[in-house]
Amino acid sequence: PYPSLNKTSPLLPRPDPTSLAPKLLATITELSSTATDLTTAVYTCSGSYLHLLPEAFAVVRADTKVNTTISKEALITKDSSIFSADDNSQTVQALVHQIGPIQSSLEALKGKYREIMKTLLSLIVSLALKMLHSHTDSLLSALEEKVTSNNIALLGLGKTILDGVFHDAVALYSA
Repeated sequence: PYPSLNKTSPLLPRPDPTSLAPKLLATITELSSTATDLTTAVYTCSGSYLHLLPEAFAVVRADTKVNTTISKEALITKDSSIFSADDNSQTVQALVHQIGPIQSSLEALKGKYREIMKTLLSLIVSLALKMLHSHTDSLLSALEEKVTSNNIALLGLGKTILDGVFHDAVALYSA
């Protein structure tokens, strides 16, 4: 006589099976550690001729990991359905918390320009920075299609902050 309230009941809200927000959140956690690794690799550059190449390659490897992680996040976001309200908030907040670590990595790269220039890898770093900026833009563009309008403004603010730091770092390494 009463309707059954089991998992297939249309009366209960069900999570969207095509939402990849949980997978994206896990990848954002991975971004946190890769950005920290990049900053550490950059700060380790001593400018010593004895350690020059290993230190420079460590920076390039760490940058590649950050780049790969952000690229993966963009692909996950593009493949996902629109995020639920909870996923929306969690995802945007998690990404907002990554602005600082990414900004720190870019500032560290700017600060270690002279040491990295000695390795003759500045062209590689410049190209890696341009690629990282492009992948970051792709991620933010993909997210704008998945989040609510009130979070789009927050993403825009984060993009503005990162664009400025990317611009400065790319300009320095492209000179």
